[in-house]
Amino acid sequence: MKRVYLTQENLDAKRLKALLTMYDSALEACVRSDAERLNLALDILQSKLKFEVWPGLGLVLYAQYNRCRKLGNAGNFIEAGRVLAALRHAWTSGERREAASRKKAENIAGALRASAIAHAGA
Repeated sequence: MKRVYLTQENLDAKRLKALLTMYDSALEACVRSDAERLNLALDILQSKLKFEVWPGLGLVLYAQYNRCRKLGNAGNFIEAGRVLAALRHAWTSGERREAASRKKAENIAGALRASAIAHAGA
């Protein structure tokens, strides 16, 4: 069971890394004022949305990506970059919170095991 969990965790980490790489590509396009490259990155981000998993989040992200596309096509790469940077930060902040929560859960589980062993030996 633990092996399956670790495999899923590794898969999720790879997906997050790929997502962040695509955000970085979109942000670089904003820095270079490259609307074509920005649109390509946004196309890929939109194609990876999983509406069946989180419909509300999917719709919000889809709308934000469209907003960035319009901003870039209008030449407002600074604002498009701000929006994308905020979205990227939200993903990384969520990962840090999840990792901290996972560590806390592991610590509690360890304490419970130690307590059960101590009570069993008494």
